[in-house]
Order: sequence, then C-alpha cells, then structure tokens
Amino acid sequence: MKNLKKNQKFSIDDIVTKVMFIFAVFLILYTLFSPIRLITVSGSSMQPTYNDGDVVLMKNLIYTDKENYLNRGCIVIIKNTDAILNSFVPYIKRLIGLPGDTLYIESGRLYINGALYDEPYLKEELIEDAGILSTPITLKDNEYIVLGDNRNHSEDSRVFGVLGKENITGVVR
Repeated sequence: MKNLKKNQKFSIDDIVTKVMFIFAVFLILYTLFSPIRLITVSGSSMQPTYNDGDVVLMKNLIYTDKENYLNRGCIVIIKNTDAILNSFVPYIKRLIGLPGDTLYIESGRLYINGALYDEPYLKEELIEDAGILSTPITLKDNEYIVLGDNRNHSEDSRVFGVLGKENITGVVR
C-alpha cells in the first residue's frame, strides 16, 4: 500500500458507504423489476381469505403474457384506476369477470353468463350493494371485473368500474 497516492487512499467509511449505496440501488431495481414481490394486505376487503397485515407473494405480470395467468377466481393485484383509488397502495381483489362474460347481481347474488356463481370463500352470503352490477354488464376484450371477498366492505369494480388488463399488475401465489 506504500505505492498508493494520497488521493487514492480509501477509508473503511468510504468503502462501507459505497457498498451501502450499491446495495440500495440493487434493492430498488430488484423491487421495481422483480418477477416476484411481497405485498402486504391493507384493509378488510379480502376477508376471510386475507386479513389486514397478511403478507402475500405476488407474481409480477408487468413483463409477461397476462392471459396465461388471468383465470376466474384467481387473486390479483391491481393498480389505481380512478380518483377513488388515488394512492400508491396496491389493491388485492378476486378476478371474477373475464372478457366476453356477462355479469350482474340480483337479490344479493352474483350471476355470470346467466348462472348463479358459487362463491364458498365469501364472508357474507348476500351482497348488499350491487353497484354497477345492478344491471347486466358484458365485458369487451381486455376488460375484467374484480371483487373483494368481503363484498359488503370492499371498494371494487362495483364502485370503480371495469378494469383494463393494463390495470392488473400481478397474481397472488
């Protein structure tokens, strides 16, 4: 080390600072572009399936072919679609309506393509507020309906409307 010039000397603090900076950049990039992320459930809209504070594993769909993963009944992470959801918190909901489906709620029960849809995971049997599903809605290509499992305490497609495929960022694994 005798051959180092004065301006080339590194202190332990310099090395630690540089290593911490590189680690922080790596962590940020990994979080943004990782194929798998941990998401913390916020709120009660998915009870009894998930509770406030539960941590779920999300497969990131931003860089993959979404059609292979978007199946009726799967649980998805959605991004903001409206001023109602004006925050950066991911929302977790159940994917119910797929392109081409006709959905409506009648007498507190969900119908898909004219048939009563069995939902054993619901917290409450009857849905109090049908919202936009009070009349039949037929979904176009790339349109989806998501609902919370705790239907009577969930802001979902009944409130903020039909989602485009681009609003679905991941599926829970």
